[in-house]
Amino acid sequence: MGCCEPISQVPIRTERVGFLLTGIFQTNWVIRFLETRQNMNVTSTRTRILQILNHLQPLSIDEIADVANCSTAQASRELEWLIVHGLPMKRKGSVFTLNRTIGLLDPDQIQRDVSMHNPGLSENVIVLEETESTNEYLLRKLSEFKQPATVCIAEHMSAGRGRRGRTWHGGAYQNIMLSIAWNFGEGRRYFPGLSLAVAVMVCKCLHEYADSVFQVKWPNDILWNNKKISGILVEVQHSTAVVGIGVNCALNQEQVASIQKPVAILEEISSKPVDRSELAALLTIHLDQGLKMYSKSGFEVFRNQWIELHAQQNQLVRTDGVTPIEGIAIGVDIDGALCLRTVSGEIHTVSSGEISILTDT
Repeated sequence: MGCCEPISQVPIRTERVGFLLTGIFQTNWVIRFLETRQNMNVTSTRTRILQILNHLQPLSIDEIADVANCSTAQASRELEWLIVHGLPMKRKGSVFTLNRTIGLLDPDQIQRDVSMHNPGLSENVIVLEETESTNEYLLRKLSEFKQPATVCIAEHMSAGRGRRGRTWHGGAYQNIMLSIAWNFGEGRRYFPGLSLAVAVMVCKCLHEYADSVFQVKWPNDILWNNKKISGILVEVQHSTAVVGIGVNCALNQEQVASIQKPVAILEEISSKPVDRSELAALLTIHLDQGLKMYSKSGFEVFRNQWIELHAQQNQLVRTDGVTPIEGIAIGVDIDGALCLRTVSGEIHTVSSGEISILTDT
């Protein structure tokens, strides 16, 4: 199976399940396995191993290989990959155990939830196990899409991108990595304030899901308690905008340290276990609703909402760049440019770059 192929079902090996009745395994283990395997969205060897450990553990590497229908060497490679990419897994000798259940993306659940809002869009939701970048995947395939909107969600991105060429850090099988391609119609080439409008959509989605307060940071970050929980990357090709969104659902200490800035994690905010399939569907619905509004009215309809959510509103900030500007952040204009009032009373607009807080006022 190619890394960029949509998730589809393949069988788990069961013809040798009889061996499980011996040794450390008991009859009830096999019964639980046979009961759960029908509900397992089984795909690549790597995902099959995760599914198996979710339901049946601890397991030795030989037992994992046998049930996953692969060689011991392949099982070893996949387990090592999972550990390197931050999965919460313990190894004692040749026995592996997950520290917690990993809720894998369920394409059927996502499409079913989206279908309740927009049946047409649900048919254009693609769920991948791995791709270099969900934005890049959609950009490559734009000519193949017949509908105005297509969504791509991935369990893992091997070369995820953020703004200004940065790397997007998202642990495999644990976070939201979602992109939507939205065709605004022939002749539309300019999308002022789009990333800010999307930030409002993401804030609303996270608030609905986690029942907590989320804010925006210019130009396109989502914050919780002044810590980044989500980022947005917008790329345009002709009349289509591809909007990529990452949400931190679960990160380990090493992943947090590698980001080198304060980050928030949804599983520490939400009062309920994070169901990524439910969240991905909810985010898709909010994007569908919001992008329809943007298509008709542009950023203006989102502007006041964005200002209300602005974490740095009325604070003294400094822009980056060759000639930094210091001033009080007083909002954004209709194009999404940040408005700063300097000490002299002049109003400057900033269209690109980043800002840092100097002090509270």
